[in-house]
Amino acid sequence: MGARADTMLKYMAEVGPWRGALQYSFDEKSPTGGKTAGGYLRYAAGGLAAGLGYQNYEFASGKKVDAWTVGGSYRMGDWYFNAGYGQNKVDDGLTAVDRAVLGAMWQGTINGGFGGPAFLAANKRTIYKIGAGHQITPQLNIGAHYFRADQKGNTPAAKGKPDFFTMAFDYAFSKRTDAYLELDHTKLKGDQISLSNAAGQVNGAKSRTGYTIGLRHRF
Repeated sequence: MGARADTMLKYMAEVGPWRGALQYSFDEKSPTGGKTAGGYLRYAAGGLAAGLGYQNYEFASGKKVDAWTVGGSYRMGDWYFNAGYGQNKVDDGLTAVDRAVLGAMWQGTINGGFGGPAFLAANKRTIYKIGAGHQITPQLNIGAHYFRADQKGNTPAAKGKPDFFTMAFDYAFSKRTDAYLELDHTKLKGDQISLSNAAGQVNGAKSRTGYTIGLRHRF
């Protein structure tokens, strides 16, 4: 849905364990559109947290894309669990200009490096997420997340089902210095969906495994 909005007003309030916000950005009659509205509500107390959010984006033609998400987490001793669900849905009948704006939102490296014709043919996308973490020792922490996405549209070419799995290990040498190792795997299902290269260009690949290793110091 984009990382920012021009000419936006936002109001946020927090009362005890509740926090909420509303936002609205004005229509500046841009050739590409950009009018948005949305908000969120969150509850957090003790080891429990839950929230939901909604936002829409209005294109120059007046057509819209709507997105919402809901999720929660629970911490119990050395364990941490979370789950979430998200969905975005776009109106039919977008113009070529609308499609170009949508392409900037939905394709290439913005969406984890995968795209292809299926992305712009889809009019509805959903994603489910579940994760867990465990503080094995005061120094060693491990976490893992699984994501399952599904997209569909008015044509069979729009169908795609990406799966993502990631796991991370973190070892603290001190309060400010730690080492980490991250592993991830991506798998795509669908005739018209593909991974992309570093430049965001579709390369036809359907699966990818990566890793990151590093040493971090906080000043």
